Amino acid sequence: MADQQGNSGEELSAWARRMQERWVGEAKSFVARVLRAPRGRQVTEDRRRRTMPCQLFLTMGWNSVPMFPSGGVDCFSFFQRGGVSASHDVEYLARLNEEDEGSEEFQPYGLFRLDPKRAEALPNLETRAELWERLTGRYGLSGLPSAEALASHGFTTYDPRYAEPAAGINRIDPPISAKAYIQARKRHYTYTEILEILRIELDSPERIAWMELTFEDAPAAGEIVHRYYLDEQKQAWLVRHHWAQGKQLYRAETNAEALAFCIASGHFDRAAKELAKLAA
Repeated sequence: MADQQGNSGEELSAWARRMQERWVGEAKSFVARVLRAPRGRQVTEDRRRRTMPCQLFLTMGWNSVPMFPSGGVDCFSFFQRGGVSASHDVEYLARLNEEDEGSEEFQPYGLFRLDPKRAEALPNLETRAELWERLTGRYGLSGLPSAEALASHGFTTYDPRYAEPAAGINRIDPPISAKAYIQARKRHYTYTEILEILRIELDSPERIAWMELTFEDAPAAGEIVHRYYLDEQKQAWLVRHHWAQGKQLYRAETNAEALAFCIASGHFDRAAKELAKLAA
C-alpha cells in the first residue's frame, strides 16, 4: 500500500511538472508574440499604433485589478495606486485573453521585482541633447507643456483602503479644441498634435519621465505610490514613488524565468487546484 501511495505521489508530481512546463511554454510563446521586436522607428505622423490582444491586470493577493484594456495601446495612459506596503518586493502582472473576457482564466504576463539594484533612473529630459535637436530642428519646439496642462481633467488614484480600481485609470486626453500651444515655422500646434510629436520622438523612458514631471511632490509621509505604464511595444513599466527615497523606474520582466516564477507563486497555477482535487 505504501509503495502504491509513493508511486501515486510521484506520478502526480511528474504530472504537475509537465503541466507547469506546458503552461510556461504557452505563456512564453504568447509574450514572445506580444513583445515582438518592432520595425525600425520612423518619424511619420501616420505611424500606426500597436494593439494589445489581451487585458492587463495587476495581481493583488487573490484579486486581479484591471489596469490596461485590450485593443489600441495608449502610451499616454497610466494606472496609479496608493497605499503600497513598504515591504512589498514583487508584483505580478496577469493577462486575460480576448476570448476569455468575462472569465477568470488569468495567465501570467510578467512581474516586477522591486529590488533597487534592478531599478533604472528616470531620464532627465533637460540634458537629452539629441532629443532637443530633433524637437527644435523638426518642429521648432524649445520647450514642452506639462502632462497636466494637456489633460482635460485631473488625475486620480486607486487606494484599496478608500477607492474602487477604476479610480486608478488615468489618461492624458486633450480637450477637443483648436487652441494652440506654440507657434513655430508659421504653424500652430494643437494639444493633440503636441502629444503625437511626443509619441513619435520620445522613447518609452523619456515619455514616462515627461509624465512623471507632473508628480514632483513627494507622497505624504509614510506613503508609497505606484504608477504603471504600458508602451507601444507592450512593455510594462512601474514608477515606485517613495515618500522619502524618491522615484525608481522598473521594467517588467517577461522572460521564461519570470513566467516560471509567476506560476510557482501559485497565483496562476491551475495544476495546483487540480492536484488539490485529486488529493482530496
